[in-house]
Amino acid sequence: MVIDFSQENQRFVLELAAVAEVTIDYAVCDVLKAADLNGACDFDVLVLELGILHYHQDLDLFFAVMRKLAVRGGTLVLNEFHPLQRKLFWTQGPRDYFQTKLTEADVPNPDAAGASLGKCLYRFWTMGEIVTAVIKAGFIVDRLDEHPDWTDSAILGSVTLLAHT
Repeated sequence: MVIDFSQENQRFVLELAAVAEVTIDYAVCDVLKAADLNGACDFDVLVLELGILHYHQDLDLFFAVMRKLAVRGGTLVLNEFHPLQRKLFWTQGPRDYFQTKLTEADVPNPDAAGASLGKCLYRFWTMGEIVTAVIKAGFIVDRLDEHPDWTDSAILGSVTLLAHT
């Protein structure tokens, strides 16, 4: 099952699945309410990919929900923008690693040349806040890997955290 808040993503994924002749269960909902979905609390693997965490203002609640979704022995794979990259090097970031205030910035537009899709509020987390929230939710961290930025290999770009229940 895929859980996402975007109907556009659902349409794209289901069209791709049809071409590949595979079936995918796809739920469009607020991920914080995903544990209420029928059959949603039995994920062997949870994959969270690039740009999830900064949309959530309560990281403890977010990872508590992720823990409810995972089966016993389940795996969490978090591949996310590195906190340093978002906080210090992103043009719309706060430029202060320890800032906890919300930051207003543009909604990402898949069409880089396209018009603004409006503004939203981001909460940029530190690495310590992320790892601590994962542990507090009941996950056991297996490894944490840092990766270089795609355009400047001298700075941090993303991080992959692997954990299990």
